[in-house]
Amino acid sequence: MTCKRAVGPLDKRNRMSRCQACAARKIRCSGGVPCDYCVKTTQTCHEQKKKKPRAAVFIYQAQTPTTNQTVSAAKGTTRSPRPKQIPEGPDSRFLDYCMALLDCNRFVHNHLALTAELLPLLRTSSLLASAVRAVGALSASRRGSICLNRGRNSASLIAFSAYAASITELQMALMDRNVAERGDVLWGIFFLGLFELMVDPSGEGWAKHMVSGASKLLQLAGPENSMAVSRRVFFQVFRVLETTRAIIYGHHTILATPGWIGLQQGNSSQTSSSWKRMDEILSLMIRVSAFSARFFERIPELASSESSTLIGDLGKEGLEIQTSIYVWHEKAILHLESEQTVDSIIHLALACYHSLLVFLSNNYNYYRFWHNTAAAPRLSQEEIEQHVESIIQHAENILKASEISSVLLLFPLRVAGTHAESGTRTRILRLLDGVFARGFVVSSRIKEDLNEYWADKDSPFPRFDPL
Repeated sequence: MTCKRAVGPLDKRNRMSRCQACAARKIRCSGGVPCDYCVKTTQTCHEQKKKKPRAAVFIYQAQTPTTNQTVSAAKGTTRSPRPKQIPEGPDSRFLDYCMALLDCNRFVHNHLALTAELLPLLRTSSLLASAVRAVGALSASRRGSICLNRGRNSASLIAFSAYAASITELQMALMDRNVAERGDVLWGIFFLGLFELMVDPSGEGWAKHMVSGASKLLQLAGPENSMAVSRRVFFQVFRVLETTRAIIYGHHTILATPGWIGLQQGNSSQTSSSWKRMDEILSLMIRVSAFSARFFERIPELASSESSTLIGDLGKEGLEIQTSIYVWHEKAILHLESEQTVDSIIHLALACYHSLLVFLSNNYNYYRFWHNTAAAPRLSQEEIEQHVESIIQHAENILKASEISSVLLLFPLRVAGTHAESGTRTRILRLLDGVFARGFVVSSRIKEDLNEYWADKDSPFPRFDPL
């Protein structure tokens, strides 16, 4: 009598397969070794050989879709095959994962131009290759869908090893007298910063790469209008991230200097209408960030003298900026009426618009010097609550169905969180969890800061009273 296989929740019944003989005749197998059919036909019963599971491969679309395409299992969208200049190998899959991550986190309108300029550099730059491998391996380790050969290191270990290798390569590259002209170094710094956003909750590593790395190299090269295409594309990515960094940390930025402002004005003419609105709101964010940095530098002077002239000048400048923000919104509304559709980048631009108004008003609400004067861009509590609700709605639309990078929501969500009442706090935390789910652990630091701020705000003796 044959020994039947056990049936139960722990025996992995769904993995049972027919023996070779039953499979060949395409009949049901009774199971067990030998099975009933093999006993009846007096032949040796052999189990089928199990096939090794294949890892999911994410193929990046580097050109306009053609008839010769593959399909991404992750998103169900068309992707072009890996370019021929990128060789197949054990780590080539990490390039696919890195490009898939960029595909879901777009920073600029000309996303295809970004990778078209990036991929050729991978052939010649070990620095860039290591940085891309680090980001790709880290993304692969979190998906849990990659299968490495036995004896190889885990994807997570490969990621951190590649990051360490890229840092060593970067240190060597910085000794090159022509380092400011090397596009691979700029892109390498970008991916190192992206890696930091994915592993460092404080965001300090990312900020250092932006300030001590990318900003310094761009300053050395200068804002030349004859900048190569790859550097122009990099500048667009850098501008989005650097603006976010500067306004969150309250720091000065090279983007506020005339040369770099002029460069961006030349680049804006080449963008779509939706991205033009985004470029304009980024310019306003840079202006507000630079003003806020100067504003807080003058506060100690006000605390000691309470100069009415200085109070009036700061209030007047704030009102001028507020007017510029309102003018931008009027233009954006006209654009929406003409387009009759709201795409994801407009949602982001509008989220930044509402955030800027609240952020600017907060400078004046926090200090008592402007509490008894109308000459300041202060908002009422009702207006602030309306802006916070709008920020949340736009952020929800972006995270729900958009390939815009969720990192760009950090500033709007941080502003909304500092003014959220108890009824909206849960929604903001849920949105920050959405940013985290897209791979950016830096959002957890904002959650911690907001929870600490809310606890203090709700206490009988808050520390953050207006001065």
